[in-house]
Amino acid sequence: MTVKDYAILRIRKFYNAIRNSDILKKQLFWTIIGVTATLLSAYFAYLAITISKEISEKQMEFSKEINRERKIAQKPYLVTYKGKIAKASWEKNNYTFNMEIENLGMRPAENLMIGLLFLNADDSLKEFNVLKSQVTTMANPFPPKITMPFETELMDLQYKEIYLTVFFQFTDYVMLDTTLQIYYFHWNEEKQGILLRQVSLEEEKSIKKFIIEYITNLKETK
Repeated sequence: MTVKDYAILRIRKFYNAIRNSDILKKQLFWTIIGVTATLLSAYFAYLAITISKEISEKQMEFSKEINRERKIAQKPYLVTYKGKIAKASWEKNNYTFNMEIENLGMRPAENLMIGLLFLNADDSLKEFNVLKSQVTTMANPFPPKITMPFETELMDLQYKEIYLTVFFQFTDYVMLDTTLQIYYFHWNEEKQGILLRQVSLEEEKSIKKFIIEYITNLKETK
């Protein structure tokens, strides 16, 4: 008898013994049940760990997103109001422009630069002339919830109608980014007195087009 035949014979005897023995049948049944239960327990434990990990990761992502949105909501945000151009001297055409600037955000505006561009335009808003440009750099951070007056002179002003562009450029030390805010105003001494008004969409579009061309020409001449 070969080893193979002997092995087959032993397997058959074991199988017949199981078939003829109720005790062995029960032992085999409960063994299978135990093994199955163990496998199921291991699977559900793995599943629970996987689900818990996914939930934890989603909670972390959600928390990061909420934190980021909160930081964005607290960014510095500058507005200007009470802008006016008033005559400073009746003997000459000297005027004074002043406005108030407020930081509506919850963090200070760092490295603040205030740019002014005074323009004169024809009736069609196709031709503009630069009357005055000015850039002022603030040495100290501009705190939140603070209003700051700002003033500059317009000497020997020959025009009674002006378009004014106000630029605010600053950095946020939390988001580590630079923000540029632009406001457009119009002044007509005969119709509005000393007060400024915000420009219409058509006027803003024309001014933006001119400013882009103006800045491009400045870069090309340097």
